[in-house]
Amino acid sequence: MNLHPVESVDEPDLAIAALGVAFLDLAAMPTAEQVETPKGSLAAHLGVSALRADEMVIVGRWLVNECKGADAAVARVTKRLYELDGQSLTGLLAVLNDIGQSGGGLSPRQRDALDDIARIMRLK
Repeated sequence: MNLHPVESVDEPDLAIAALGVAFLDLAAMPTAEQVETPKGSLAAHLGVSALRADEMVIVGRWLVNECKGADAAVARVTKRLYELDGQSLTGLLAVLNDIGQSGGGLSPRQRDALDDIARIMRLK
């Protein structure tokens, strides 16, 4: 079948990992420490092992690249997450919050992404 890789995601946690990677990419020049934040956050908030969190971030990075960038990935992956589990918002927001705080606050692009996520998840 001719499906985009995001459409083949069947785990909400993997979609959250991809959104975390995309959200990090929307920050202005993340540091090496910030790049590690999604892994720890996924393990803490989704209850996955450190190894599984690392794997999810690797696949998440690939999904973001397949979307041709973070902005497009936010929209596409959020739609897929909503289709899979519209109730995944708590875990998603916890991960995005950790990523935003690791950078000392949200960048303008991250704020825009949160608005997009809220709209797609039907919160607005």
